[in-house]
Amino acid sequence: MYVDDVLAADFRADGVVISTPTGSTCYAMSLGAPYMDPHVEAMLVVPMAPYKYTTRPFLVPASSKITVENVLDRGCMIVLDGQSEVEMEGGTSVQFMMSSKKARMIRFNDDFYSRVREKLVNGE
Repeated sequence: MYVDDVLAADFRADGVVISTPTGSTCYAMSLGAPYMDPHVEAMLVVPMAPYKYTTRPFLVPASSKITVENVLDRGCMIVLDGQSEVEMEGGTSVQFMMSSKKARMIRFNDDFYSRVREKLVNGE
């Protein structure tokens, strides 16, 4: 995995989740990553079932380009937001970048941390 064309991590895992503060948050959290305040401009990279315990989730700036390279000869599957699947051949790479287009979300009167406490800490 490269961040801005610099090798950031070299690992074997069942997969990797790349998440924005509002996207794939539950998937990333189920793999041991922290929740991320939606005001943080970053992407979260979370290896899935890595072979080495020292392979940990990390944050990169939202302006970064993340390149995931499949160095094995066999292919794998890219799943986008649980909606679309794209086959990735062995020996190829794919790049992820934050879009310049921002999604507009409807927000009600509760703040992020109140929602976290309500949904995650209190288990409601």
